[in-house]
Amino acid sequence: MTRALNLAVLSLALLGACGGDDDGGGGGAGDALAPVPRQWAAGEGLGYALISRQTKSPTDLTAEACLVDVQLASASASGGLPESASEGTCIVTDSVSWVGLTDPAPACAGVVTFMYAGTNRRITVCGDSFAAPIEVPCAPVAEAPQLQLTSDLGGVEGAVLGSLAASLAAPGVPTVRVPEPQGEGTALWPEGDGDLALEWASQDADGVEIVIGQTSGTGPEVRCLTADDGSFSVPASLLAPYRGGTTFVEVAALEQQRDTPDGFAFRTTFRVSDAIWLFPR
Repeated sequence: MTRALNLAVLSLALLGACGGDDDGGGGGAGDALAPVPRQWAAGEGLGYALISRQTKSPTDLTAEACLVDVQLASASASGGLPESASEGTCIVTDSVSWVGLTDPAPACAGVVTFMYAGTNRRITVCGDSFAAPIEVPCAPVAEAPQLQLTSDLGGVEGAVLGSLAASLAAPGVPTVRVPEPQGEGTALWPEGDGDLALEWASQDADGVEIVIGQTSGTGPEVRCLTADDGSFSVPASLLAPYRGGTTFVEVAALEQQRDTPDGFAFRTTFRVSDAIWLFPR
């Protein structure tokens, strides 16, 4: 095999390794994609379901926060949620949901049922706009060993999602270890202006989502996807706006299932997170 052919084969292998996933920004993100799809192709039907448990709310470390969210959509043109910067598997964005979008446009799913720890939450997904996530009590989410998800047309006129079926184990809590928390989940920004090294208790989940933002809950956030191998370094180039103030760091374990019920590219995610606050030195 000639040197030129060797290089061509290597290039194709590298392209295959990086993949074309809509959320990754490079390799190393584990098997999970972002819970909310961030990119779509013209003519694509897509959707997602999410159950989330924040064992410490990033904006209030003394409180838990739990929600469920489910959406179905059809795109007439290719597009995506905006990002202001990126490096590796990390992006900077203040767009984390489809609420307010007109393309992709909402599609009529019918009735989607979340089943966990004896709770059956039936949600009708059919409207002219994307609904906001629904807050739910955290106790049954914390007790749930798994999530089961089904859909049915439910007598809803125009419903198209009748064959959704997903089953996910609940991930454990990825407790943050580095920067080492002092007291109730607080720590100091590390010295210097380099990458932010993070470590957590790995749960062998499909992937981990890291979120860095202002404790006010406003403004853009750094969002990174990585494998659940217990450590990750957030690029320094994305951190300058956050070092001068109090900042939250959320580490979320993701279990995820992806399928194409009734022709829609659908992802279901069980998300469990821990959080700390970093104070300036």
